[in-house]
Amino acid sequence: DQVGLEQRGNVVSDNIKLDMIALGYAYNSRDFLIATASLESNLTSPVRYFLLCSAIELALKSIHLNCLESEQVQKFGHNLLVAYNNLPSDQQMLTADELNSVSKANEKYSNKGSTGGFAYFNALDAANQYVSYPDIKWLTSAANKLVELAESLATITFDTPKGRLSVNPSRHIVKGLK
Repeated sequence: DQVGLEQRGNVVSDNIKLDMIALGYAYNSRDFLIATASLESNLTSPVRYFLLCSAIELALKSIHLNCLESEQVQKFGHNLLVAYNNLPSDQQMLTADELNSVSKANEKYSNKGSTGGFAYFNALDAANQYVSYPDIKWLTSAANKLVELAESLATITFDTPKGRLSVNPSRHIVKGLK
């Protein structure tokens, strides 16, 4: 069998397609959380917000990839609120405080291409003592919830000539191919 790498994490051969995108996004979102926790400064830092928003973005995309095609998920772009609001209602579990923090962070993060979002130092934000930034405690809480949900749902899917097999490594669940 000839094995090749399709776009964004699908491994394909003549007989099997292995879809790892949702799992990869879930694991990468966890890595962003770990990186955030490793920052020991008590000072307000846009880097923490950038890492948390990146964790939230990848977790949301991972969750969506369990029921949507990659092209549909990519239409959300970097907009955390659009991605969150398009989750099934039973997966929208953030509290009002958490959702407010995501909404406030999204104002900067979703425009990161044009304004730099949280990726770059902004002297005006610093001079204003970061008053436009959301409460880091609630943003961290939202990120933790969404990353945990993404990890619990993420699967590796094998499409074979005999059918589809889905494996959730986090929960050791195997479905399909009876």
